[in-house]
Amino acid sequence: NFNFMLSASDIVGFVGDNGAGKSTLFKIIMGLESLDSGEIIKGETLNIGYFKQNMEEIPLNMRAIDYIEETKCVIETIDGTISASDMLDRFNFSDDLKYTLVSRLSGGERRRLMLLKVLMNNPNVLILDEPTNDLDLDTLEALEDYLLDFKGPVLVVSHDRYFLDKICNRLLAFENGNINEYHKTFSEYLETYEPIDNTKVNNNSKKVKIGMTSKEKNELNELPLIIDNLEKEIKLLDNEMIDNSTNYHKLLEIENKKNELKETLDIKTDRYLYLLELKESYEK
Repeated sequence: NFNFMLSASDIVGFVGDNGAGKSTLFKIIMGLESLDSGEIIKGETLNIGYFKQNMEEIPLNMRAIDYIEETKCVIETIDGTISASDMLDRFNFSDDLKYTLVSRLSGGERRRLMLLKVLMNNPNVLILDEPTNDLDLDTLEALEDYLLDFKGPVLVVSHDRYFLDKICNRLLAFENGNINEYHKTFSEYLETYEPIDNTKVNNNSKKVKIGMTSKEKNELNELPLIIDNLEKEIKLLDNEMIDNSTNYHKLLEIENKKNELKETLDIKTDRYLYLLELKESYEK
């Protein structure tokens, strides 16, 4: 008994305990699981891009760009034409990686390639099941930017707290056999969330804390070095500005680059402080 209206601008996070039925719902929508009763009626113009949680086999003897162009070489969007090569650029595939055989790609790179293949189908609805698994930070940011600019609704299952906080405008939570809607961030939802342990019935049980994900822990460890390198780059640009104090055009170029680095530094610093605070909250 659940009704839900989805608008074109919605990015909806599906959250809940493992085994609650989130991935199963997506499979039912895609016709990969059968309904117990009723029917699914899809519009004629519906074009769903579905990214599965479990990786499919990719032909190992194909080059990365050939695997993407097998779907489409070019897609037409509201914002213009995007080629397969452009899309690979956008998701941090260097020129060398584009023409590398799939057999030589890492697990994370192959997963990134699978995600790109879904996007190159030019869908008008996206259904993503744990899309952030095995993505590096730069690719994760590229995915976030892509989804925020996507001209259609997005349904996403993820346990990545920061990812959901950044992109979602509402949540559908699977709770005790029901689906409840929340207009709040995933972090706000977790503050009041109390998972039920079906193996124990204890009226005096304390609220269960959900620890940091492995991705968040790795990110917390990586960020100090990233921040340090950004600060060093900014300092080098300061020295370069002194050396080019009489060259207006060069100064303007350096200043623009410096502003971009400072913006990135602010984002990374805020993220680091957030994760550090998160880590300390679970250690109390």
